[in-house]
Amino acid sequence: MDLIVFITSAALAYAIPIVYAGIGGQISLASGDLNIALEGEMLFGAFVAVAATYFLGSPWLGILCAVIVGAALGLLFGILIVSLKGNVFLVGITYNFLLAALTVLLLGMIFGVRGSFSSPDLIGIPKLPLGTFGDIPFLGSVLSSQTYVAWFLIPVVFLWSYVLRSTPLGLRIRALGDNQEAVRSAGLNVDRMRLGVQIVCGMLCGIAGAQLALGALTLFSAGMSAGRGFVALAIVILVGQRPWMLVLAAFAFGITDGIGIKLQQADVPAQFPQMLPYAVTLLALILVALRGHLRTTRRSR
Repeated sequence: MDLIVFITSAALAYAIPIVYAGIGGQISLASGDLNIALEGEMLFGAFVAVAATYFLGSPWLGILCAVIVGAALGLLFGILIVSLKGNVFLVGITYNFLLAALTVLLLGMIFGVRGSFSSPDLIGIPKLPLGTFGDIPFLGSVLSSQTYVAWFLIPVVFLWSYVLRSTPLGLRIRALGDNQEAVRSAGLNVDRMRLGVQIVCGMLCGIAGAQLALGALTLFSAGMSAGRGFVALAIVILVGQRPWMLVLAAFAFGITDGIGIKLQQADVPAQFPQMLPYAVTLLALILVALRGHLRTTRRSR
Protein backbone atom coordinates (compact mmCIF):
# COMPACT_ATOMS: atom_id res chain seq x y z
CA MET A 1 0.00 0.00 0.00
CA ASP A 2 2.83 2.41 0.84
CA LEU A 3 4.33 1.80 -2.60
CA ILE A 4 1.02 2.58 -4.34
CA VAL A 5 0.56 5.74 -2.26
CA PHE A 6 4.08 6.89 -3.13
CA ILE A 7 3.70 6.25 -6.87
CA THR A 8 0.27 7.91 -6.97
CA SER A 9 1.51 10.97 -5.07
CA ALA A 10 4.55 11.22 -7.36
CA ALA A 11 2.30 10.83 -10.41
CA LEU A 12 0.11 13.74 -9.29
CA ALA A 13 3.13 15.93 -8.52
CA TYR A 14 4.48 15.18 -12.01
CA ALA A 15 1.15 15.52 -13.82
CA ILE A 16 -0.32 18.73 -12.38
CA PRO A 17 2.18 21.18 -13.96
CA ILE A 18 1.90 19.21 -17.21
CA VAL A 19 -1.90 19.59 -17.26
CA TYR A 20 -1.74 23.34 -16.63
CA ALA A 21 0.77 23.80 -19.44
CA GLY A 22 -1.10 21.27 -21.59
CA ILE A 23 -4.35 23.24 -21.35
CA GLY A 24 -2.44 26.26 -22.60
CA GLY A 25 -1.13 24.08 -25.40
CA GLN A 26 -4.65 22.89 -26.25
CA ILE A 27 -5.93 26.46 -26.42
CA SER A 28 -3.10 27.42 -28.76
CA LEU A 29 -3.66 24.25 -30.81
CA ALA A 30 -7.36 25.05 -31.19
CA SER A 31 -6.49 28.53 -32.44
CA GLY A 32 -4.08 27.18 -35.05
CA ASP A 33 -0.86 28.49 -33.41
CA LEU A 34 0.49 25.58 -31.35
CA ASN A 35 2.83 27.03 -28.74
CA ILE A 36 6.13 25.13 -28.88
CA ALA A 37 7.55 27.18 -25.99
CA LEU A 38 5.63 25.51 -23.14
CA GLU A 39 8.88 24.22 -21.64
CA GLY A 40 10.61 27.59 -21.54
CA GLU A 41 7.58 29.50 -20.29
CA MET A 42 6.99 26.96 -17.52
CA LEU A 43 10.65 27.09 -16.43
CA PHE A 44 10.71 30.88 -16.37
CA GLY A 45 7.43 30.90 -14.46
CA ALA A 46 9.05 28.68 -11.83
CA PHE A 47 11.96 31.09 -11.48
CA VAL A 48 9.72 34.15 -11.19
CA ALA A 49 7.50 32.42 -8.62
CA VAL A 50 10.51 31.56 -6.43
CA ALA A 51 12.13 35.01 -6.76
CA ALA A 52 8.90 36.90 -6.06
CA THR A 53 7.99 34.64 -3.13
CA TYR A 54 11.44 35.10 -1.60
CA PHE A 55 11.45 38.90 -1.87
CA LEU A 56 7.74 39.55 -1.21
CA GLY A 57 7.28 36.87 1.45
CA SER A 58 4.08 35.37 0.02
CA PRO A 59 3.59 32.40 -2.30
CA TRP A 60 0.34 33.95 -3.54
CA LEU A 61 2.24 37.04 -4.71
CA GLY A 62 4.79 34.68 -6.23
CA ILE A 63 2.05 32.92 -8.20
CA LEU A 64 0.59 36.28 -9.26
CA CYS A 65 3.98 37.48 -10.52
CA ALA A 66 4.49 34.20 -12.39
CA VAL A 67 1.09 34.63 -14.06
CA ILE A 68 1.81 38.26 -15.01
CA VAL A 69 5.25 37.42 -16.42
CA GLY A 70 3.75 34.41 -18.19
CA ALA A 71 1.18 36.69 -19.80
CA ALA A 72 3.98 39.02 -20.94
CA LEU A 73 5.94 36.10 -22.39
CA GLY A 74 2.82 34.87 -24.15
CA LEU A 75 2.18 38.34 -25.56
CA LEU A 76 5.76 38.58 -26.85
CA PHE A 77 5.46 35.11 -28.39
CA GLY A 78 2.22 36.19 -30.05
CA ILE A 79 3.77 39.39 -31.40
CA LEU A 80 6.64 37.42 -32.90
CA ILE A 81 4.38 34.98 -34.74
CA VAL A 82 1.38 37.23 -35.47
CA SER A 83 2.69 40.76 -36.01
CA LEU A 84 6.19 39.88 -37.20
CA LYS A 85 5.07 36.70 -39.05
CA GLY A 86 7.73 34.51 -37.41
CA ASN A 87 7.65 30.75 -37.88
CA VAL A 88 5.90 29.32 -34.82
CA PHE A 89 8.31 26.37 -34.54
CA LEU A 90 11.48 28.43 -34.86
CA VAL A 91 10.21 31.05 -32.44
CA GLY A 92 9.18 28.36 -29.95
CA ILE A 93 12.52 26.55 -30.06
CA THR A 94 14.39 29.84 -29.67
CA TYR A 95 12.13 30.78 -26.76
CA ASN A 96 12.92 27.53 -24.96
CA PHE A 97 16.69 27.96 -25.25
CA LEU A 98 16.61 31.68 -24.47
CA LEU A 99 14.42 31.39 -21.36
CA ALA A 100 16.42 28.45 -20.00
CA ALA A 101 19.66 30.44 -20.39
CA LEU A 102 18.04 33.55 -18.91
CA THR A 103 17.04 31.71 -15.72
CA VAL A 104 20.66 30.62 -15.24
CA LEU A 105 21.89 34.19 -15.80
CA LEU A 106 19.34 35.71 -13.40
CA LEU A 107 20.02 33.03 -10.81
CA GLY A 108 23.61 34.23 -10.61
CA MET A 109 22.81 37.95 -10.86
CA ILE A 110 20.01 38.02 -8.27
CA PHE A 111 20.95 35.28 -5.81
CA GLY A 112 24.66 34.92 -6.48
CA VAL A 113 24.44 31.13 -6.89
CA ARG A 114 24.83 28.63 -9.68
CA GLY A 115 22.66 25.58 -10.28
CA SER A 116 19.95 25.99 -7.65
CA PHE A 117 18.55 28.29 -4.99
CA SER A 118 16.69 27.46 -1.79
CA SER A 119 16.18 29.29 1.47
CA PRO A 120 14.40 28.80 4.81
CA ASP A 121 12.60 32.06 4.04
CA LEU A 122 11.08 30.57 0.89
CA ILE A 123 7.44 29.70 1.58
CA GLY A 124 5.70 26.95 -0.38
CA ILE A 125 2.10 27.00 -1.62
CA PRO A 126 -0.18 26.01 1.28
CA LYS A 127 -1.85 22.61 1.18
CA LEU A 128 -5.61 22.38 1.28
CA PRO A 129 -6.73 20.96 4.65
CA LEU A 130 -9.06 17.97 4.25
CA GLY A 131 -10.13 17.56 7.87
CA THR A 132 -11.58 14.12 8.56
CA PHE A 133 -11.30 13.22 4.86
CA GLY A 134 -7.56 13.13 5.36
CA ASP A 135 -7.98 10.02 7.49
CA ILE A 136 -9.43 7.98 4.62
CA PRO A 137 -7.04 5.15 3.78
CA PHE A 138 -5.02 5.69 0.61
CA LEU A 139 -7.02 8.71 -0.65
CA GLY A 140 -6.31 10.70 2.49
CA SER A 141 -2.57 10.09 2.22
CA VAL A 142 -2.51 11.06 -1.46
CA LEU A 143 -4.85 14.05 -1.46
CA SER A 144 -3.72 15.65 1.80
CA SER A 145 -0.38 16.52 0.22
CA GLN A 146 -1.94 18.57 -2.61
CA THR A 147 -1.76 22.35 -2.72
CA TYR A 148 -4.54 24.84 -3.39
CA VAL A 149 -3.14 25.27 -6.90
CA ALA A 150 -3.41 21.52 -7.48
CA TRP A 151 -7.07 21.50 -6.42
CA PHE A 152 -7.75 24.60 -8.51
CA LEU A 153 -6.88 22.51 -11.57
CA ILE A 154 -10.23 20.68 -11.34
CA PRO A 155 -12.43 23.75 -12.05
CA VAL A 156 -9.90 24.91 -14.65
CA VAL A 157 -10.29 21.67 -16.61
CA PHE A 158 -14.09 21.77 -16.28
CA LEU A 159 -14.15 25.41 -17.40
CA TRP A 160 -11.91 24.81 -20.42
CA SER A 161 -13.93 21.75 -21.45
CA TYR A 162 -17.16 23.76 -21.19
CA VAL A 163 -15.80 26.83 -22.98
CA LEU A 164 -14.35 24.75 -25.82
CA ARG A 165 -17.53 22.82 -26.61
CA SER A 166 -20.45 24.90 -25.36
CA THR A 167 -19.77 28.61 -25.70
CA PRO A 168 -19.47 31.14 -28.54
CA LEU A 169 -15.90 31.88 -27.36
CA GLY A 170 -14.91 28.24 -27.82
CA LEU A 171 -16.53 28.20 -31.25
CA ARG A 172 -14.56 31.30 -32.24
CA ILE A 173 -11.27 29.79 -31.02
CA ARG A 174 -11.89 26.59 -32.97
CA ALA A 175 -12.97 28.59 -36.03
CA LEU A 176 -9.76 30.57 -35.72
CA GLY A 177 -7.80 27.36 -36.15
CA ASP A 178 -10.00 26.01 -38.96
CA ASN A 179 -10.62 29.07 -41.13
CA GLN A 180 -9.25 32.48 -40.23
CA GLU A 181 -10.91 34.11 -43.23
CA ALA A 182 -14.34 33.04 -41.99
CA VAL A 183 -13.58 34.58 -38.59
CA ARG A 184 -12.38 37.76 -40.26
CA SER A 185 -15.49 37.93 -42.44
CA ALA A 186 -17.61 37.73 -39.26
CA GLY A 187 -16.14 41.07 -38.21
CA LEU A 188 -13.73 39.70 -35.56
CA ASN A 189 -10.15 40.83 -35.14
CA VAL A 190 -8.14 37.70 -35.92
CA ASP A 191 -4.75 39.09 -34.86
CA ARG A 192 -6.09 40.27 -31.52
CA MET A 193 -7.67 36.87 -30.86
CA ARG A 194 -4.42 35.08 -31.69
CA LEU A 195 -2.53 37.35 -29.29
CA GLY A 196 -5.13 36.75 -26.58
CA VAL A 197 -4.77 32.99 -26.93
CA GLN A 198 -0.99 33.18 -26.46
CA ILE A 199 -1.41 35.42 -23.41
CA VAL A 200 -3.72 32.86 -21.77
CA CYS A 201 -1.30 30.08 -22.69
CA GLY A 202 1.57 31.98 -21.05
CA MET A 203 -0.49 32.59 -17.90
CA LEU A 204 -1.22 28.87 -17.55
CA CYS A 205 2.47 28.06 -18.04
CA GLY A 206 3.24 30.56 -15.27
CA ILE A 207 0.89 28.72 -12.91
CA ALA A 208 2.46 25.42 -13.96
CA GLY A 209 5.92 26.76 -13.12
CA ALA A 210 4.77 28.10 -9.76
CA GLN A 211 3.27 24.74 -8.81
CA LEU A 212 6.45 22.99 -9.92
CA ALA A 213 8.75 25.19 -7.82
CA LEU A 214 6.54 25.92 -4.80
CA GLY A 215 4.33 22.82 -4.63
CA ALA A 216 6.05 19.66 -3.46
CA LEU A 217 9.38 21.54 -3.41
CA THR A 218 10.34 25.06 -2.38
CA LEU A 219 13.36 25.78 -4.55
CA PHE A 220 14.49 26.62 -8.03
CA SER A 221 17.14 24.72 -9.93
CA ALA A 222 18.36 25.28 -13.46
CA GLY A 223 16.37 23.18 -15.91
CA MET A 224 14.01 21.95 -13.18
CA SER A 225 11.12 21.66 -15.64
CA ALA A 226 13.12 18.66 -16.94
CA GLY A 227 11.18 18.26 -20.16
CA ARG A 228 7.70 18.51 -18.64
CA GLY A 229 6.79 21.21 -21.14
CA PHE A 230 7.82 18.93 -23.99
CA VAL A 231 5.80 16.09 -22.47
CA ALA A 232 2.80 18.43 -22.26
CA LEU A 233 3.35 19.35 -25.92
CA ALA A 234 3.56 15.68 -26.91
CA ILE A 235 0.35 14.89 -25.01
CA VAL A 236 -1.46 17.77 -26.73
CA ILE A 237 -0.38 16.37 -30.09
CA LEU A 238 -1.60 12.92 -28.98
CA VAL A 239 -5.01 13.84 -27.57
CA GLY A 240 -5.84 17.00 -29.52
CA GLN A 241 -8.60 19.17 -28.05
CA ARG A 242 -9.81 16.73 -25.39
CA PRO A 243 -9.16 18.17 -21.91
CA TRP A 244 -9.96 15.06 -19.89
CA MET A 245 -7.80 12.87 -22.12
CA LEU A 246 -5.03 15.35 -21.38
CA VAL A 247 -5.53 14.77 -17.64
CA LEU A 248 -5.54 10.98 -18.00
CA ALA A 249 -2.47 10.96 -20.24
CA ALA A 250 -0.53 13.28 -17.91
CA PHE A 251 -1.36 11.06 -14.93
CA ALA A 252 -0.32 7.95 -16.87
CA PHE A 253 3.04 9.53 -17.68
CA GLY A 254 3.27 10.63 -14.05
CA ILE A 255 2.96 7.01 -12.97
CA THR A 256 6.02 6.15 -15.05
CA ASP A 257 7.87 8.98 -13.29
CA GLY A 258 6.86 7.59 -9.88
CA ILE A 259 8.05 4.13 -10.91
CA GLY A 260 11.28 5.69 -12.12
CA ILE A 261 11.87 7.35 -8.73
CA LYS A 262 11.43 3.99 -7.02
CA LEU A 263 13.80 2.33 -9.47
CA GLN A 264 16.42 4.95 -8.63
CA GLN A 265 16.29 3.73 -5.05
CA ALA A 266 17.03 0.18 -6.23
CA ASP A 267 20.18 -1.10 -7.89
CA VAL A 268 19.13 0.19 -11.31
CA PRO A 269 21.37 2.57 -13.30
CA ALA A 270 20.09 6.11 -12.74
CA GLN A 271 19.85 6.85 -16.47
CA PHE A 272 17.14 4.24 -17.05
CA PRO A 273 14.59 5.58 -14.51
CA GLN A 274 15.26 9.16 -15.66
CA MET A 275 14.52 8.36 -19.30
CA LEU A 276 11.43 6.22 -18.57
CA PRO A 277 8.71 8.94 -18.83
CA TYR A 278 10.21 10.32 -22.03
CA ALA A 279 10.67 6.88 -23.56
CA VAL A 280 6.97 6.18 -22.90
CA THR A 281 6.08 9.56 -24.46
CA LEU A 282 8.14 8.77 -27.56
CA LEU A 283 6.57 5.30 -27.82
CA ALA A 284 3.08 6.81 -27.59
CA LEU A 285 3.89 9.29 -30.38
CA ILE A 286 5.19 6.46 -32.57
CA LEU A 287 2.03 4.41 -31.98
CA VAL A 288 -0.20 7.36 -32.87
CA ALA A 289 1.81 8.00 -36.04
CA LEU A 290 1.54 4.32 -37.01
CA ARG A 291 -2.21 4.35 -36.39
CA GLY A 292 -2.58 7.41 -38.60
CA HIS A 293 -0.49 5.75 -41.30
CA LEU A 294 -2.64 2.60 -41.19
CA ARG A 295 -5.83 4.65 -41.48
CA THR A 296 -4.43 6.51 -44.48
CA THR A 297 -3.41 3.24 -46.11
CA ARG A 298 -6.86 1.71 -45.62
CA ARG A 299 -8.59 4.76 -47.08
CA SER A 300 -6.33 4.72 -50.14
CA ARG A 301 -7.39 1.15 -50.81
